[in-house]
Amino acid sequence: MDFISKLNDVCQRRNIEYKFIVIDSNSQYCELQVAVDGHKLDPVRAVSKKDAKHLAAKQGLKFLHERKKANSLKRGLQANFLGLKNENLVCEILNAGPCPDWFISATKSSKDDDRRGIDVVVKTADLGNLFLQIKSSTARAIAYSARKRSYLVGVIIISNLESNTDLLNRIILALNDLREKVLNKRLSVSLDT
Repeated sequence: MDFISKLNDVCQRRNIEYKFIVIDSNSQYCELQVAVDGHKLDPVRAVSKKDAKHLAAKQGLKFLHERKKANSLKRGLQANFLGLKNENLVCEILNAGPCPDWFISATKSSKDDDRRGIDVVVKTADLGNLFLQIKSSTARAIAYSARKRSYLVGVIIISNLESNTDLLNRIILALNDLREKVLNKRLSVSLDT
């Protein structure tokens, strides 16, 4: 594989600067290093300048891959943290109330429920459990809602700009809508039998 061309392609696509820096070159070897996006990587040594560039380019590609993977992981951890924070907020707000008479409690979902796309379980006095999925953006809420499931889940989009009272009112409206869907589904099942 031509690592030099590959490094050039990747850097051009991502608008990243790179350069090869010759440290020492003589008749026996060439020692150089590559600087990628301002990061000087470890020097490499080979019998020719072309071979040294090849090794350095391979090292530069590995650096870019690891950095991309680390950034992706960091974004994932930040999203998970925000998600957990918002799930806790919804539970706290619902449990603090005031809530309708049918409401008993709200808890974060179990690991199994979380894998099924349920973030918050709302225990009710008359319908059993209602399920909520908490999202921080409309795009993610739409993508989640597009998936087919055999159970009903209400989707709440959390905005840091609204008060807890406004958020509680929106959650209760969403839960009332979800309750209506659950009741209609149960009614249609009982009419079919």
